[in-house]
Amino acid sequence: MDLDLNLPPQVVTYLDLNFSPHEEEEEDVEMPKAEDVEMPEAEDVEMPEAEDVQMPQAEDVEMPEAEDVEMPEAEDVEIPAAHAQSRELPDSHRFAAYIALKALGNDRKIAKADKELVATLLKTSLSTIERIWRKGREQEIKQLEVDVSNQKRGRCGRKRADLGLSRMPSIPLNKRSTLRALARELGVAYATLQRRFQWGKIRRHTSTLKPALKPENKIARLKFCTSMIDQTTTAEAEPSFLSMENIVHIDEKWFDMTKRSRKYYLLPEEQDPVRTIHNKNSIGKVMFLTAVAKPRYNEQKKVMFDGKIGIWAFVEETAAKNNSKNKLKGTMELKTIIVTRNVMREFLCEKVIPAIAYLWPDDEGTIFIQQDNARTHVLPNDPIFLAAVKESGRDIKLLQQPPNSPDLNALDLGFFSSIQSLTVQYAPTTLKELIESVEQAFDGYDVDTLVRVFITLQTVMIEVMRVEGDNTYDIKHMGKVKLQREGNLPMILAFDGTYYRKSLEIIANHEAALDSLNKQEEEQKKDNKMKEHNIKRKARRIGPRVIVDNETIIPGSLYATWLDDPSDLVSRRRRISSLSQEIVVKLPSQHEIQEWRQPM
Repeated sequence: MDLDLNLPPQVVTYLDLNFSPHEEEEEDVEMPKAEDVEMPEAEDVEMPEAEDVQMPQAEDVEMPEAEDVEMPEAEDVEIPAAHAQSRELPDSHRFAAYIALKALGNDRKIAKADKELVATLLKTSLSTIERIWRKGREQEIKQLEVDVSNQKRGRCGRKRADLGLSRMPSIPLNKRSTLRALARELGVAYATLQRRFQWGKIRRHTSTLKPALKPENKIARLKFCTSMIDQTTTAEAEPSFLSMENIVHIDEKWFDMTKRSRKYYLLPEEQDPVRTIHNKNSIGKVMFLTAVAKPRYNEQKKVMFDGKIGIWAFVEETAAKNNSKNKLKGTMELKTIIVTRNVMREFLCEKVIPAIAYLWPDDEGTIFIQQDNARTHVLPNDPIFLAAVKESGRDIKLLQQPPNSPDLNALDLGFFSSIQSLTVQYAPTTLKELIESVEQAFDGYDVDTLVRVFITLQTVMIEVMRVEGDNTYDIKHMGKVKLQREGNLPMILAFDGTYYRKSLEIIANHEAALDSLNKQEEEQKKDNKMKEHNIKRKARRIGPRVIVDNETIIPGSLYATWLDDPSDLVSRRRRISSLSQEIVVKLPSQHEIQEWRQPM
């Protein structure tokens, strides 16, 4: 029986290769045996070109009725292999062939009949099975991991053109900030370079500005991070952090009513939205003071403290002084306040401390308010602050975070970015609407998200110790959302103990070098003081002197006789400290001297 693959589908009705032996069989159906069907060889089948094949339309195909189709016997149908339509053996079948031969060779030598049997089962050639077996045996002899997978992927077919991507490091960064600019520098098409980006040959990186750190800043960062480690775990291989539940993070942040450029998703028939403003350089904004702490859960994993202390706008309501086209005189309006230390002290003592005293869980212990080193912030020993703390009945202290380290504050690390994105969704148009939208975003902030921010803060401290106090690091991803959803998110992280010990060593070396430098400065001061004392003694012994010119100096007691005979009294000038007593005079010229000597 010849099988013509070029026939339309309705002609082949007697051989159904999709038949499943698990379906119910119809009785009294006689089908030809599988060995009586002569299948053509692959090289004898002439495959038509794609453009020469005319597929019948669905309405032109006459499908036979179910009772007119003769079904074959289940035992006479051979199920095609999974790789029947591919000339290459799948990797799973290749590894199965090796495992099968390995099992057959446990108690005897592999024979050719064994390889033929495996080739028949997998419907492949004997040479393929022999290559698989030979490759696996060679890897075993070399004590390598057995890998008999197909190695043609990426090594066969037309080779990709060389675009000269190796020249990219020599191209300045400002000339490859976009794919089009990079394509222009490489001299290739933009679409070609875009495909290489999709293949992973080029990666995109967003560079953000970071504070410049001095050596003293790095040491301060290391000291701050090591102070947050539980000292009872430092002897272990993996120390862990303190709970840090008694630290309140505060900071200021400007919130804008809108952005210059925004993206929207529209339907094709929708009109483009138009946003107007009188001056795009004066977009309305308000500064807020925010205070948050680490949330707490009870044993049933229910939130017992959400960590949101409060958010307050630096604004005041004043009456309009004059009439205008927008408002009358005396109308109450909101205006922003210039934040000074007095304003900051007022907000801290009248808003932050009372909110902490009211919302904080009933437990004993010191509460630390962590703030940055802005000049407007209150000092830890401020008497008004200490009086407000005493009045609250809580033990509250101020904690200064390291200079130039916004990444060590939970607010700058991620909280403010989330609040700003949520505020923009409200689309405020006035300062009052902006304040209301920020407060709504703060109140509706997800507690689980705030928990993840404090976990990220611990990962940042680990990275700071790893890079020896620098800020050249990337925040590691640990799948916090998935762990939190599964209930496996650790609230306290453990890390490699070598980072902690290395940090202590760096701090000790810096302090030793600083002590040595201080001793040298003290010795230098003593030497300078001794030299000054000797100069003063010498000046008192010699007395006042007269400086004639840059190279001539005369003691003051002999200056009177110099006019008569200066040759015996002139000495080479020596460098004299300014502490000595010197008399600078303007010497007369020889003509003036002759006039003085003439009798009147």
